[in-house]
Amino acid sequence: MPYCHWEWPVALVTTVNGFNNRGGFFVFLLKDNRIKLSLLTCAIVSAIGMNGNVSAQGVDESNVEGEVVLETIVVTARKREETLQDVPLSISAYTNEMLESSGVTDLRSLSYLTTGLTLLDFGAETFVAPNIRGLAQANTAGGTNNVSVFIDGIYVANFNAVNLAMLDLERVEVVKGPVSALYGRNAFAGVINYVTKRPSQEFSGDINTIVGSDGKFSLNGSIGGSLIEDKLSARIAVGVDEFDGTWQDSVNGLRFGGHDKTNVQASFLATPSETVQIRGAIYHGDDEFGGVARAALIGNCGVGGVAEFCGENPDGDQLDISTPSQPLPGQTGHNRELTSINLAADIQLGSLDLAILAGYTDLERNIFQPFDNTRDGLAFALVPGPGTVNLSSYTVQEDVSTDNSVELRLSSSQDNRFRWTLGAYHFEQEQDEIFDIVLNGSAIPAGQAIPGFFPNALLTPDGSRDDRFRQNLIEATQESVFAGIEYDISESLTLGAEVRYTEETLFLNEVVNIFAGPVTNEGEEESFDFTDYRFTLDKKFDSGNLVYASVAQGTKAGGFNAGAPAPFNRYDPEQNVTYEVGFKGNFHDGLVQVNAAVYYIDWEDLQILTLAPEATPPRSVVTNASSADSLGFELDATFQLSRALKFGLGVAYTDPKFNEGSTQSGAPAANCAAVPSCASNIINVAGVDVIDLNGFSLFRQSDLTSNVYLDWDKPVSVFGGGWNAFARADYSYMSKQFVDNDNLGFFGDRHILNFRAGLRKDNLKVTFWADNVLDDTTPTINGSSLFLNTFQNTNFPLLPKRRTFGATINYDF
Repeated sequence: MPYCHWEWPVALVTTVNGFNNRGGFFVFLLKDNRIKLSLLTCAIVSAIGMNGNVSAQGVDESNVEGEVVLETIVVTARKREETLQDVPLSISAYTNEMLESSGVTDLRSLSYLTTGLTLLDFGAETFVAPNIRGLAQANTAGGTNNVSVFIDGIYVANFNAVNLAMLDLERVEVVKGPVSALYGRNAFAGVINYVTKRPSQEFSGDINTIVGSDGKFSLNGSIGGSLIEDKLSARIAVGVDEFDGTWQDSVNGLRFGGHDKTNVQASFLATPSETVQIRGAIYHGDDEFGGVARAALIGNCGVGGVAEFCGENPDGDQLDISTPSQPLPGQTGHNRELTSINLAADIQLGSLDLAILAGYTDLERNIFQPFDNTRDGLAFALVPGPGTVNLSSYTVQEDVSTDNSVELRLSSSQDNRFRWTLGAYHFEQEQDEIFDIVLNGSAIPAGQAIPGFFPNALLTPDGSRDDRFRQNLIEATQESVFAGIEYDISESLTLGAEVRYTEETLFLNEVVNIFAGPVTNEGEEESFDFTDYRFTLDKKFDSGNLVYASVAQGTKAGGFNAGAPAPFNRYDPEQNVTYEVGFKGNFHDGLVQVNAAVYYIDWEDLQILTLAPEATPPRSVVTNASSADSLGFELDATFQLSRALKFGLGVAYTDPKFNEGSTQSGAPAANCAAVPSCASNIINVAGVDVIDLNGFSLFRQSDLTSNVYLDWDKPVSVFGGGWNAFARADYSYMSKQFVDNDNLGFFGDRHILNFRAGLRKDNLKVTFWADNVLDDTTPTINGSSLFLNTFQNTNFPLLPKRRTFGATINYDF
């Protein structure tokens, strides 16, 4: 490594520390990752060379023959087709072939492949919140994600619908950083865009079968082609997927984490004339999920009823996964039925392009699962007694929502030196959500009852329920207008600007809230308006390499605190401004690709859950009580080492910290006050003890994420010849994540290793695979619920899928 010296990484750290008291984005060199990052940085710098040209070292030119280069990926991140390397945005994009070769089937496995992307989810592919660049979901009460998800340009608003089956996709694009000016509603930290395969005039199809451990079986197939020559083509894909789950109750043998899915996707493409193109698609998923793998974890620090688990939380193989021994009918399970329809038209009006995009999404979801996470239930005192009775508790959730959206976009020719876009967007959402808690009252002896503080709605003698614990009717409408311009200052220098003005109205009608009694008002309505922007300057060099600088603002909408009195019944939008400098380069005749970005994030009016002591009665509400900032970087590099061998690596570092004036009360503050190492951060504000969060890390995010893969593919002389052998290994690392903003408890580092190998000939491909080879059982998130007999809090870590293995057969035609 001619440019690799131990002295310069350390000197760089010293220099950076000189202007940033946290050490900037190289501060972690001074921690346990110093050697890892030094080696990584040295390797990359040695490969690229100090003069910006790639050294031939590491590339075996004698084995790279003909026109072998890294694949060129076309993306639509800016709502037009461009090559990935020409877009002045930080984007990770994966073609269908890439997703297949690395075993990506959902957002969780996609996050293992994508630097800077982590995932918050409460299991069973519901309540899923992607997290980009550490902008963690501090507020989950409003049901709005920090990262927007789109299907063919249609916004998927409900976080229970974003983790859909990756069926018949052309590619997936992950755009990092705020792009609200371009995408609109809540593209606060970035965007994930599913792009489905478009029908073509050529007849084609495929069949894909998977058989694996733990009852894994799936069968997917697609077929498409011309219906009217040169005028109309169509495509349909069908998939079934069964899985028993990798976790099991050690007493009764019940399994967790399984599913049974049926998904259908159909699309068409019509070209009635040379100037008109119409396309449409419909996706329908009917999914059933088993119980979520989780276990009760009693707190080891803090205070009484809200104690949490301090230090590193135990992994799943150290916990007891259990289900109640007093079952109710259908005691566990999640069901989801999702339909998404989109219709788009592209019309050429002379030199102008008119795009019309309309979408509809319908979601129905039901969840029934244990609430106290115990096997034998909890002891409740009998009235008049004497004695106690053990009762199991359950939660029931129902969610029915529909979304409608329409977008109009008029653009000038992309061949002009000055290019512009004008547009308008309309969005509507209606959501009816019900949340119940029930106790299995069939175990209560005749003539006895349990303490009177339990409303009747909490009791069910036979598994049925007549009353609703809480029901909310939510409506949201959004109107926005947007514009974008690009101007080529010279042949290589381009200035771009995007701006979007948005007005959003939210309506909440709280039908029932059992704690507050029947709601008498006719609903609450709030309106917000805000302007988002993005300015970009990019320079394209003769070599084809791109350097860009941008500043962009993203906004996440405000919302309601259901049941809280004014002025605690609402919270305002939150915003972040991201300053970014990026580089995209292809070197060594297309055999090496390096993309990098450095950014600073200024996050204001952060929505955070805290106690409102002035409310009557005092209660936890979401407020705009905090702010944060972060300095980070991300780097992805791919090397075609030989005709047969490709190597890729990625690393991202971000460390969002709360700023001065950020506070949190409630359970985290109570626990912090009881722990000596944290108690010094407790301050009193208006008679209430709160945590001064200044300098604390945001929870549910990893400072450091990285991934490495090695892909090998070569002809072999077996079975008469004509075969290719292939193998691929993917390794993903995510650093620890704090459970809460008090930073008392955390999940340890996550190490995910996946492996695939097989043979391919003509249209046939056979793959043997193993996922999570290291059997990493680090929890994905830590939730909490109450022991209803004592109102003591209990933690319940949710656990990931364990090691699985199997075989896949693909046949294309």
